[in-house]
This record gives sequence, structure tokens and C-alpha cells, in this order.
Amino acid sequence: MSEDERKPTLTDYMAGAMLANGFVWISRQALPYFAWVPTNLLADALYVIYLSGGILASYLVCRKASSKHLLVGLKVGAVTWIFSIFFLLSSTFENILGFIFVLLIIYAAGGIAGAYLSLRTTLKRQRVKPLPSEDT
Repeated sequence: MSEDERKPTLTDYMAGAMLANGFVWISRQALPYFAWVPTNLLADALYVIYLSGGILASYLVCRKASSKHLLVGLKVGAVTWIFSIFFLLSSTFENILGFIFVLLIIYAAGGIAGAYLSLRTTLKRQRVKPLPSEDT
């Protein structure tokens, strides 16, 4: 590994998983206060929260990488998915296997989207670097 190549550590991946699942845990704690909202709308909002947490976690971990952003984003999605399975197993769900499969798709999509946003930001930052002046 060269000096300018950066790779996320296991701690970075775990922190990303905790961040993504943190949004979910907070929203699940707030669910009883939104009992007046229709169930379908609430379920859709939860899926958006899952996806947003995955995108944000992947984006932040991919910012530490200097290459292979897509692979890093997918790793973040996988670690987040595995981490959320442990907490789903400790809760009471009727259709847990179906929900675990849906979470796999959501976190994979969030990992890819976060990696894309991070790579786009990195490339834009490199393109905007000022050129050396020709006066010297």
C-alpha cells in the first residue's frame, strides 16, 4: 500500500453500521408517537429511513477510501445488514425472514448510492484544484 492510498479500517465499518442502525433505532422508538399515521405510510417512511442511514454511513466510510469506493460501499452495506440482523432477532417480528431479505436490498442500494456520492465528491474536488500560476 502506497503512502497516499487510504483504506477504511474495521472500526470504520463498524462505526458506519452503528450510524446506519442508529437512525433505525431512534425511529423505532418514536413509532408509538405516530400511531395516528396510516400503517402503510409509516412503513414507507421506515424504508426511507433505512435507506438514508445506509447512504449516509456508506458515504462517510467511503470518504476515507482513496480507491475501490464501490467495494467499500458494499462492505458497509453488508456489515450494516449483519449488524441489524442481530437486533432484529432480539425483537418480535412476524415475518422476519422476508424483512431480512428486504433489508439486504435496501442496505446494498444504500451502500452503492453512498459510494457513488463519495466518489463524485472526490472527483469534483480533484477537478477544482487550482492550477499553478504561469507567472513564476
